[in-house]
Amino acid sequence: MNDMLKGIALEGAQHVMPRILKLLEALCSVDSESGHEAGNRQVIEILRPVLEELGAHVEEIYEPGLGTHLVARVLPEGAPAGKLLLAAHLDTVFPVGSAAQHPFHIEEDYAWGLGVGDCKSGVLISLFGALILKEAGQLPPWELTYIFNCDEEIGSPSGQNLFAREAKGADCALVFEGGREQDGKVRFV
Repeated sequence: MNDMLKGIALEGAQHVMPRILKLLEALCSVDSESGHEAGNRQVIEILRPVLEELGAHVEEIYEPGLGTHLVARVLPEGAPAGKLLLAAHLDTVFPVGSAAQHPFHIEEDYAWGLGVGDCKSGVLISLFGALILKEAGQLPPWELTYIFNCDEEIGSPSGQNLFAREAKGADCALVFEGGREQDGKVRFV
């Protein structure tokens, strides 16, 4: 990454961090267990303003008993030079009622809350990374296709069809699922 883009990324991240933390708190305060459709809808509505700010064309794919998947496309002016998939999930494993029992909070440099690392922060990082680039006039000339599925924690029984559909013609995919520390090491799965 050249020095100009590093500067844009650092300045942009510092600028949006308070907003990201506010949205992270809102997302982690929603019970969004796989299959909890009302919680899934709340998460989508929290994200909607950011998607609109990006100028994304949003498709909602409703799956009865599971919730709603989102496919959001950010298109460049003119013909795209390629297609980049950005994936994260909207659901958690925690049963309804857990958000109130384990409220979001920050201790030193760490944020704590249900789904904070799996995968609420991944959703926000993917969106705000593009938003920072857009505001700086540096979005790549590719189609950015976000896939936010609602059933990852139960094996993506319906989400896998969506991934297969969107992977066609994609040049690259980035998955914003958090890693885990184990015995002082980062474990890559």
